[in-house]
Amino acid sequence: MRKLVRNQHYVPQFYLRKFGDGKKTKRKVWVFNKKTLALKEEFVKNIASSDYFYDIEEEFVLEGYSEDKRQLFEEFFGNLETKVSNSFDKLINKLEDIHEESSTFNIEHEDIVNLSHFITFQFLRTNSFREKISSIHEEALINVSKLLKKDPVSLNKSQKKLLHLEFLKMYFESNMSIYKSIYNRNWIIFKNNTNLKIFTSDNPVYLEQLRDLGPYGYGILTADLVVFPLTPKYILCMCRQDTVSQMQNQKEKKIDFYTENSREKIESINLKTTYEAHNEIYSIDNNFNTIYKACKNNEYNITLSPSERER
Repeated sequence: MRKLVRNQHYVPQFYLRKFGDGKKTKRKVWVFNKKTLALKEEFVKNIASSDYFYDIEEEFVLEGYSEDKRQLFEEFFGNLETKVSNSFDKLINKLEDIHEESSTFNIEHEDIVNLSHFITFQFLRTNSFREKISSIHEEALINVSKLLKKDPVSLNKSQKKLLHLEFLKMYFESNMSIYKSIYNRNWIIFKNNTNLKIFTSDNPVYLEQLRDLGPYGYGILTADLVVFPLTPKYILCMCRQDTVSQMQNQKEKKIDFYTENSREKIESINLKTTYEAHNEIYSIDNNFNTIYKACKNNEYNITLSPSERER
């Protein structure tokens, strides 16, 4: 019988290592907690993870899932990470070969498909997303309770987990079409040409909205920007476009590349990463001065998680 994985990462280690230093198996990153303001250096294996985070527990009722599939989600994500890590490294290697201030280059269709799946799941698999969909569900329960004149109901930890796993199951059993929206966006990569480092977090894929969509809000399908820090040197911005390209007719995808020389812009990016983080921000060095000041003063409620801020 396959040994159960206890420490399950919702941000994969191969990605986090890009923001760390040291040998692969003992690589460490600097961790800043935006709620407590604590700073520490920690092994990659010990961050952005939780015991049995994706396990289908015995009391859960998920149709078609038996005890031998307890770690189905963990196994799926493990296989996805193995597959995509090669595509990720190919992209970074290509970026390292660019020496112009701005450029355009192509990436093979298969690699972009792999990366699109990965970015989609990275958005959906985190603790932050679990809390977000739980908050939406709890808000609905509160409204129903008010109508029925009953005490409001809140979800416990196991119920939140079940809700999240049900959502992932539903996405698995669909044609997983969200990744096509990611693929079809205009991909732009910015190179950090300053002495600052780009941060990442325990919720590394985040959305930005430049236009007001009114009461409808926005999500990963409709947001103007989907942003994903790649390394301390590179950040990927995926911009929404009106015309949808035909994936099946493409052998390669064009990616635009620009150099960013402004420290203020990098600081702004890091503040946004902190704002969208659930709790922790990760960096290859311990220079968190800008975000420390913002968190200490709780500017724009930056210390709250995205789900806490929406309540």
